[in-house]
Amino acid sequence: MSDELESRHAIDNGDEEIVAGREEREKRAAQKEREDFKTLMGTYHGRAFVWRLLEKCKVYVSTFSSDPLQMSFNEGKRFIGLAVMGEVFEVSPVAYKLMQDEAEERLRIINGEGS
Repeated sequence: MSDELESRHAIDNGDEEIVAGREEREKRAAQKEREDFKTLMGTYHGRAFVWRLLEKCKVYVSTFSSDPLQMSFNEGKRFIGLAVMGEVFEVSPVAYKLMQDEAEERLRIINGEGS
């Protein structure tokens, strides 16, 4: 990339207008992500998907392994799951309990104990 192109794409942290505009765009993007996640958590199918994701991320089980590489891999998955769980609590703390209750009901149905 030429110096001219690099300078056009460089972030100017000294220009208050540029910084303020960038911060405003980042703030709007973060708000949109929260709204998207809240919409997802507002549906039965969205909560079921997030619950399965949390299970696959090994949030609810030990990640221990005698193989350090496997344990590192498991902890990486768990890290992602904890980040998703954090978003659940940030966006809608009540949705977690509802999601948990729905997961327990699905498990009862699978085990032939359902309503």
